[in-house]
Amino acid sequence: MSWTRKVNASDLVFSALHFTVGLLITSGMHSPTDIQIIGSEVAIRWDDGKESFLSFATLRAASPSAEVKGERDIFGHQYGGEVPKNFVGVEVTAWERVGNYAIRFDFSDGHRTGLYSYELLRQLDQDLRKEGT
Repeated sequence: MSWTRKVNASDLVFSALHFTVGLLITSGMHSPTDIQIIGSEVAIRWDDGKESFLSFATLRAASPSAEVKGERDIFGHQYGGEVPKNFVGVEVTAWERVGNYAIRFDFSDGHRTGLYSYELLRQLDQDLRKEGT
């Protein structure tokens, strides 16, 4: 006897839950409409018309990867992570979209494991604008 029930995509409950979860995930999240390298920056045009200009060094230093940030075990102990460095001279050599939520950048120093959520990219831009004022 099995207590699990196979859920079909045609089930109304499944469809409603899938739709609701999709709305929760994407609600309020802006996505890029254009991404270009301009000089030593990545330029991003967003679906709300805003533009972000993020330097290669800023992106590399802010990588959200476990390699850079480290990882925590279930007890909260931090393992790994890089000592903060100056990444001047490191370039973005390529990028690719990951699903509908992030961008993965390839850097000239070989780093390519960070997934930069759209939210993180917007936050980096906002932080840089605050520093500039």
